[in-house]
Amino acid sequence: MVADCTRLLDQGLPKEQQAAALFFRGNGFVLLKRFEEAVADFDRLAELAPDEALVFYNRGVAQGELGRRREAIMDYTRALSLKPDLAEAHFNRGIQHAQLEQYGQAAADFTQAIALRPIYPEAYYNRGLVHERLGLNDAAIEDYTMAIVGDDRHVRAYVNRGVLYARGGNVVRAIADFDQALAIDANDLAARFNRGLARQHLGECNRAVGDFEMVVHRAPAFGPGHVRHGQCLETIGKLAEAAAAYERAAALGVEEAKANLARVRARLGGG
Repeated sequence: MVADCTRLLDQGLPKEQQAAALFFRGNGFVLLKRFEEAVADFDRLAELAPDEALVFYNRGVAQGELGRRREAIMDYTRALSLKPDLAEAHFNRGIQHAQLEQYGQAAADFTQAIALRPIYPEAYYNRGLVHERLGLNDAAIEDYTMAIVGDDRHVRAYVNRGVLYARGGNVVRAIADFDQALAIDANDLAARFNRGLARQHLGECNRAVGDFEMVVHRAPAFGPGHVRHGQCLETIGKLAEAAAAYERAAALGVEEAKANLARVRARLGGG
């Protein structure tokens, strides 16, 4: 598509056809992740079609991919001035605000996107993230729930809601969410690690061990996983294995592991 549009543009097209070719080539550059070239095409197109909302929306997408958050926000704002009901522009502008830690503005954008498109799982999910950042955990739980209502396979929403349930003391509901996330994606390490934490909190170290074992197998450089694995192994009396887990954590620079290792070695009679 890019090559075809380039050939057309080289032919000196009339203004309307030139605008169409630039639009399609710019989108082609976005698909190819050639974002600088996409921005250049949309810059030219903005002069030819200054009243077309999608020109500024698409340039905002490319600017965001280049990490130019403020420029992207300006483009989405321009797009919304031309087409206020463009839900995706509200959503994407919210993402950029969140990246800039402008959480209040991000929440407002996600709220507007949801108002325009009531079934919008990603908008609910991202508003949940923002509400967490603002310390509004109950609102975040509601958002993650609505994300799940719209997409019952939204692993991240289950995990994040589970973490908030656990943080609020509702460990049983937290485990149910982690179970659901793992039923969808058995390899999700965040769900696996947090289910291990929840099981450990309930004193179910014999079950938590399996979760932590998988975490450290899949992410061997994750120090806290080794510590928790060691703690549960120690609790169920597998001291030699616990010492090995603490040794791995200590080698990764986890300070807590050193005291745990000394304690286990003393129990084994080697310290």
